[in-house]
Amino acid sequence: MSPFKKNETSNPATACRPWFPFISFVRTRHWKKKFAKILLSQKLPEQLLQRRPHHSQLLAAIPNIQYGFGHAREFVPAPLAGHWDTVPDKLQVHGIRVVEVTTPRQDCGDADAFFTRLPGIPVTVITADCVPVLLARRDGKAIAAAHAGWRGMVGGVIETLWQELAAQGEQPQDWVAAIGAHIGPCCFEVSEELADEFVTRYPDVDASALRPRHRHINLNILARRALQQIGISEIDHETPCTMCSKTPEGKYVFRSYRRGDRNSFQHSGLVILS
Repeated sequence: MSPFKKNETSNPATACRPWFPFISFVRTRHWKKKFAKILLSQKLPEQLLQRRPHHSQLLAAIPNIQYGFGHAREFVPAPLAGHWDTVPDKLQVHGIRVVEVTTPRQDCGDADAFFTRLPGIPVTVITADCVPVLLARRDGKAIAAAHAGWRGMVGGVIETLWQELAAQGEQPQDWVAAIGAHIGPCCFEVSEELADEFVTRYPDVDASALRPRHRHINLNILARRALQQIGISEIDHETPCTMCSKTPEGKYVFRSYRRGDRNSFQHSGLVILS
């Protein structure tokens, strides 16, 4: 059986799933409001706000949007916090289902990619080692976000998101993308069988770049590959590792599932302002 179809949650070196019972608990409207107050209280001290752990020059240049990547001391990025009462409900399942967000507080169900053309409604994804991918149209009139763990990456969640956008007439040259912090090849160790399967599945990718160390896989290069094959050429992709990045004081910068963090609710996303 291919390791891409195998249930590997019994192996801590290859597990990559959120704690679904807790997510289900807070996905209801009632508990979401209460939990949002906790999320929004997770702010960095003022001196650290000047040196956020991750930034995208491409997204910062897009007019009429705000974006942010969450981290351990700011689960909901400050640029999105003022719009949090309209954020959609969702349950990420490491799949490829895409939802267009058309109403505030929309119930998106099980989904891992989202897009909208409406102002004031953030599209976000929750990650704690998986790859957050944020996209924006150059004129700021449409935004999208995808949650791409290795299962979603292999399944084609980024490509499926683009298929939905292309079906509405979008052209890749009109979009830019930013890859957010995720587990790096320094720490993403998998089974030898799975590592071999990645190399076999992507023969067009330099094997030494995809698997730079024994049993270690580079998810960043696969996210870039998906975006480039779509036709998006401008991509911010220099990212820290969620598992091992630390502050100068020695504190971990991000929540990390592999490091033992569960139910992190570390959001990355965008919002159209008007």
